[in-house]
Amino acid sequence: DPERAARRLVHIPLGRFAEANEIAAAVAFLASDDSSFVNATDFLVDGGISGAYVTPL
Repeated sequence: DPERAARRLVHIPLGRFAEANEIAAAVAFLASDDSSFVNATDFLVDGGISGAYVTPL
């Protein structure tokens, strides 16, 4: 629904929705040895929306 997407998009600090390759890059990082010291934490890949005020849909 384009209207619903537009209402959500204005609240994303980066100003756009994620691309599939950005989510894949986060997954690849977490699956790699580079993340060997990362544990017991949330790894948010959301463009900052979790820290922004969002009006109910």
